Amino acid sequence: MKTPKKKINKYVSDKLQFVCYSDFQDYLRKGKAIPDYVAINGLLFTIEEYDMAGKQMTYFNKGSGLTVLVENSDRYNRFDDTEVSLQDFGCYRNDINYAD
Repeated sequence: MKTPKKKINKYVSDKLQFVCYSDFQDYLRKGKAIPDYVAINGLLFTIEEYDMAGKQMTYFNKGSGLTVLVENSDRYNRFDDTEVSLQDFGCYRNDINYAD
């Protein structure tokens, strides 16, 4: 179920609305700031978790149950090896207010 465009526009600017996951990966590889919200293929994802080692972050869309997994060697110092993938493991947390 896609997120309504009006709701997406409330949380993310046009530059954070991507057609596919590889576009988000390219954005991060350029060393851009890590956003709290991102829209990919019409779904609004909220950042959910990141490890303190700087190797992994997850974004979640509660409506679809899909997770965007972002992995790299060290997000504190480099982004050029960032890999973004879509995962079907739900990691809903009740302590987060999801935007979707």
